[in-house]
Amino acid sequence: MKDRNDFSPDTSPPNTIKDIILEQLSYTHAKGKTDEPESIQALLERVYQHIEREALSIFKSNEIWALRRWALENILKEEIVSEATVDIADGLIQPLIDWQKEQPLDPLSYYNHRLTHTLRKRPATVRAYMLTAARFVSMFGRKNHYSNEEVMQYLDWAGGHFPEGGSSYIHECYRLQQFLRNLPGAKLDYKLPIEIKKLDEVEKFRQPMFSDEEVEMICWACVLDRVRPNMVIRIAVASIYGGRKGELAQLSSEDIYLDGTNSSIYIPTMKRGTRKKQPIPQSLIPLFSVQVEPIPDPTLHNRLKRIVQRASVPWRQGSGCHSFRRNVVTLIDQIAISDISKSKFMRWGTPRQLSMLDRYRRIPTEVSDAKILSEHPRVRLWEEIIPYLLEFNPYYRRLSDIDILT
Repeated sequence: MKDRNDFSPDTSPPNTIKDIILEQLSYTHAKGKTDEPESIQALLERVYQHIEREALSIFKSNEIWALRRWALENILKEEIVSEATVDIADGLIQPLIDWQKEQPLDPLSYYNHRLTHTLRKRPATVRAYMLTAARFVSMFGRKNHYSNEEVMQYLDWAGGHFPEGGSSYIHECYRLQQFLRNLPGAKLDYKLPIEIKKLDEVEKFRQPMFSDEEVEMICWACVLDRVRPNMVIRIAVASIYGGRKGELAQLSSEDIYLDGTNSSIYIPTMKRGTRKKQPIPQSLIPLFSVQVEPIPDPTLHNRLKRIVQRASVPWRQGSGCHSFRRNVVTLIDQIAISDISKSKFMRWGTPRQLSMLDRYRRIPTEVSDAKILSEHPRVRLWEEIIPYLLEFNPYYRRLSDIDILT
């Protein structure tokens, strides 16, 4: 074939996505192909959508950092990462960033704003909800509305990705339903095209609870394994007050007030429960007489898992801080006190349906909490452990009787 004089390929490396496409189209024409391609703009639109969905699929984000990282790991994957290649990556994704700004709706940004500012969800909840939304949008792209066929396709994928019929799959369904309900113009009562089992039906007998013997072994491990106070306190609060993971993770010395019989702990309550201080029995003051710092939720979970396993207690699927909480609820349910008092001790919100007696009864929570603690088996357990903790745990050993009493 005779060389074409009107084609002079540019041998310099492409600096933008558009350059890459134009280069490919130029070579196509150079080889003599005459089929009219789709418009450049339409092709660019498809490329931008593809890259955004790839970034969402891999990094669960369509923000600039994710787009840049995708460019470095794919378009520039054969280059040595340096300041120069990062600059090239910025040039490659700049048209995509401009395209994002021109789009009428980014469902992920819109949803994130609603979760954070309108619904006021906790950061950990926002992350979990956004992860599901990112997975869904990575499959089907930006849209104001998604069809039932697309929803079913995602649910089929989720059914194969999460344990069949398990709580993880059900949580994924609920989070997807929440995302679809919060799209502009969506119905707040939107339901998925499948029936979702109630979590209570699935979790009631599947979520593990530490037995009384297992709790005792874990508490004694604080002495035998010389556990640091930052975790000893959290195990104590979990086994006595039934602290949730988020509550235990946020706990700090500022939440603990030691003053003899007036000692108290303010557990940073989660899930819109009753926020209040709860009494600390005077006999347990030595246990709480140490510095406590907040730790991240995952760190708490991993440290607890190591302590439990070292104590030769089985770590079953689903084990965690709530394994203590279920044990505490089971224990205090046997104490002769009203259900509303037990509910307040566990820092649950006020039940919607109360008996007439509960509506009129006005027992101060500090009185009912003290009653529960006076009969709480875990208080007696820690009273037995404390002398050994002070003698054999080096982190507690430095506490003298004077330090404790003052």
